[in-house]
Amino acid sequence: MRRPAHTQRMLYVVPETVPAGYDWRPQNHAVSDIVWTGARLDAQGRLLNTGPALAAMEHYSTPPRKFQTGRKKTTPPQKHLTVKHHLLVALTDASAGAKILSDTKTRSQSIAGLVAFVLRHGQVAGLQLDFEYVSPAYADAYVEYIHLLHSKLGPGFKLSVAVFAPVGMPDAWAAFHKLPELAAESDSLVVMLYDHHRPGTPPGCVSDIGWVAANIDALGALPVEKVWLGAPLYGYRFGQKTVALSKSQFDSIAAQAVETDGCLKKDTPQGPAYYPTESLYKEFDALAATNRYRGIAYWRAGFEK
Repeated sequence: MRRPAHTQRMLYVVPETVPAGYDWRPQNHAVSDIVWTGARLDAQGRLLNTGPALAAMEHYSTPPRKFQTGRKKTTPPQKHLTVKHHLLVALTDASAGAKILSDTKTRSQSIAGLVAFVLRHGQVAGLQLDFEYVSPAYADAYVEYIHLLHSKLGPGFKLSVAVFAPVGMPDAWAAFHKLPELAAESDSLVVMLYDHHRPGTPPGCVSDIGWVAANIDALGALPVEKVWLGAPLYGYRFGQKTVALSKSQFDSIAAQAVETDGCLKKDTPQGPAYYPTESLYKEFDALAATNRYRGIAYWRAGFEK
């Protein structure tokens, strides 16, 4: 596989909540790939909730029309995106993943359904699987599942896998993702380098620089041309209820900001709030360029506004 001449950019989008007037340039970078979220596999292996993603792909794949106003032809606001569209496929819950991976019939049905979906919808360039919180007892079965799905899709479509960061996440989560094996059986891995601090943990940066660096060291055995670094476009306000924050929500907090290891921190009556700094994004850019990783994947559209 040829390594990219430059760092590519992937963007995750919730199709029902594309921000009005969105410019499709997270951190001022044009995107090469859009991953539309919301689809799920259930315990019967059925692919659910694909409608919103398909509608969004259709909408944003339609070239703008020329139309006549008076004597001059003009072009309406551009909605056409010259990108590759992918469908993110998650699970309805962890027990659905266990059933799919342990029951031969359910596994076969789910793979057949995914392949049929891609073949039926020409705007879909590929799939990204995001199986999370499944017991590590099914780790080998997941590698086999990716192998079978990849072979059935054929070379015309891409299959990527979202995986937990190998360092600093709960062992039971990360152990389900056998990174070298999954990399060998797929076209690419997206390493989710966010949620180091999250609901249920002590307050801190969603993706601190020291933690990212430790994970980069742990990724050394992977083929760099297959690795995407997952970067956060969001922060958190911690408290009795921890909530995700967009940049504008963080900026609206009337408190002094202090920078700490890739995040700005503000103290609020509910608890401390954190949002990534430019230094974190520059670190991601530098790591991708230095290591010649395939690209950076941003979760998710709108939170950087």
